[in-house]
Amino acid sequence: MLRGARAALRRGLRAGGGARASSTLRRDAITGNWVIFAPERRNRPQKTVAQRGQSKCADHPPHDASCPFCVGNEAETPPTLLEMTPEDDEACEGAGVGAGEGARAAEAPSSRWALRVVANAFPAVAAMSSSSSSSGGSDRQQQLDAGLLGGSAILGGAVNVEVPAVGVHEVVIESPRHNACTALQPTSATARILRAWRARGRALRDTEPGLQHVLYFKNQGSVAGASLVHPHSQIVGLPLVARDALSRQKAHRTFFERHGVSVFARQLDEELRGVAPRVVERNEHFVAFVPFAAISPFHLFIVPLHEGTAHFEDADDATLAACAEILTRCLRRQHYALDEPNWNMVLRSAPLQGRNSQRAFDANYFSRWHIVMTPRLSAGAMAGFEIGSGMFTSEFREAGGPAAAAAAAAAAAASLPLPPSPRRCCCHRAATARRSLA
Repeated sequence: MLRGARAALRRGLRAGGGARASSTLRRDAITGNWVIFAPERRNRPQKTVAQRGQSKCADHPPHDASCPFCVGNEAETPPTLLEMTPEDDEACEGAGVGAGEGARAAEAPSSRWALRVVANAFPAVAAMSSSSSSSGGSDRQQQLDAGLLGGSAILGGAVNVEVPAVGVHEVVIESPRHNACTALQPTSATARILRAWRARGRALRDTEPGLQHVLYFKNQGSVAGASLVHPHSQIVGLPLVARDALSRQKAHRTFFERHGVSVFARQLDEELRGVAPRVVERNEHFVAFVPFAAISPFHLFIVPLHEGTAHFEDADDATLAACAEILTRCLRRQHYALDEPNWNMVLRSAPLQGRNSQRAFDANYFSRWHIVMTPRLSAGAMAGFEIGSGMFTSEFREAGGPAAAAAAAAAAAASLPLPPSPRRCCCHRAATARRSLA
């Protein structure tokens, strides 16, 4: 059962016999990242012991009186910005309710809540309103614009520039249960999180004209950066587009200008007809696959199949329902195949449309919002080479890397308790067949 999925990956890692494998460089078309695949490094001596003593969800109680996110401690968090109940789930499933509905602002916290959104009590950025409303707010905004746009000349040509770190930082408390495991939750709970992200993203877009980009992410476990056990995710709105996001968008736009098609369309076309398919599964709206230049085993992208999907905030209910279905299944695959790993999940959406330089083009032609899932395993860890070069290294190549990870993850459907899926793609069946023949 579980051992079968893990054994499929190990068999792939050992493929190639005794021949010395050469290192190769791979470039991810979507991110632009270069990854070194060095399979010989998995044979290097290992004398140190990884500190993997992280706890499991089941090691914790369902309620912790000292946890600020638990039921009964609502007063210990900032005021509730958004609250969802189980009844909201039923309404959305039965009537296709939009983001404004089924996601209501709460006046008084209730023990009946299924999800809450609050301002982060320890934010990475200060609230934009507090900066702009203080005396000298216009001067601060001028300094902010100058520093963020790289206009050091405006600041007297200074090399070291410091400007106020303003924006929005919110926490999505995903469940009233302290030890709820995100990977084992029903699809309705995953859909609830996506609806909350969308609702808050729309609210920030519509009420904070100073924001340019909204980020959605979740850290699961201490190795991935989580500071609390209680399941939660985060939303950060920034008054700039961060360098990495800006460079990705520029690369996507350049690809479209040169080839007349988006890099996402070209990438998915290659994945879906690949000889060594890395596709885990798909439905009518999304495809989940291990990227060609995966930074670690079981690194997954979940990408919309259709154009015109650059902005997550514009996603409709049918799209979110389809995303929740495939995301739940992928989370559960990783959970069982990797024995409840620590992981990071990032939802990448295009910068907000019509803000600053974004007014010059329509990202819907060349970009798509997508989810990136990264289990925190040994491969892809940030060590000296990664920090110094900005590149990742992986010990796993084709026979035991992206394709084998996809095969093992896809094969998990045959032996693991996954939520039902209405259909599976031919690549999924091929991956399952490869496992049985390995």
